[in-house]
This record gives sequence, C-alpha cells and structure tokens, in this order.
Amino acid sequence: MDYAAYIQAYNIPNNYDELFANFYTEDVRLEDGNVDIKGADSLRKALGVAQAGLKEELRIIHYAQKGDIILAELDSALVADHDIPDFFITPLKKGQTTVVRFFASYTICHGKIAHFRLGYWGNSPRYE
Repeated sequence: MDYAAYIQAYNIPNNYDELFANFYTEDVRLEDGNVDIKGADSLRKALGVAQAGLKEELRIIHYAQKGDIILAELDSALVADHDIPDFFITPLKKGQTTVVRFFASYTICHGKIAHFRLGYWGNSPRYE
C-alpha cells in the first residue's frame, strides 16, 4: 500500500468514495481507545459524524512499513467552522487551527487497510 497516497486521499474533504474503494477493506476495523468500529459502512458513518463541521489535514511526521504493517507518527491539523467545545480530543474554536499529534498502527490485507489503531499524544494540542 502507498501510505503517502492514502494520506493525500484522506486530506481531500468528503473523499469517502475514493478512500473506501481504494484504501479500506470491507471488514476494516478502527480502534482508538474510545471506540471500536467494525466494517466499512460503520467507519464511513463514523468519519462523517466526526468530521462534520471540520477541515482535517493529516501531516506525516514519520512512518515505517514492513510487510503488512505500517507504523506512523502524524499531526492532525483541525479547523472547525463553529466552536466544538465537546470535541473528543480537545475543545475546538471556530477558525482556529488546532494540531494534535497521534500514532497509528495499520494492518494491511491485499493492499488495503484492514485494521488500524490510533493513540493520541497526551497534551499534544497546539495552535497555529
């Protein structure tokens, strides 16, 4: 799997058709400590809800791939179109760029993401 191409596709707003056709298996699973989402349909719905009112840009800090495993350190730059005081990572203010560092572990099957686990870096939010 071309991880940089995946991140590039992820960063296109509302690009769910390409993401799900090219980068996720039908039985994809996402775990982040708060949720355990199973299946492409459930993930698509969850992303739609989580990204409502947000522009998100993932920025690769480092990543490594060996066989069917990818490990990555990323920044997620979030810009909300309205205040979101109860956002699950940190409160978001309208128009302010909030950057959150996180780590990801991906299991790849037949060239697509089958399982990924996300961990957020403690007090990582910072503002640009």
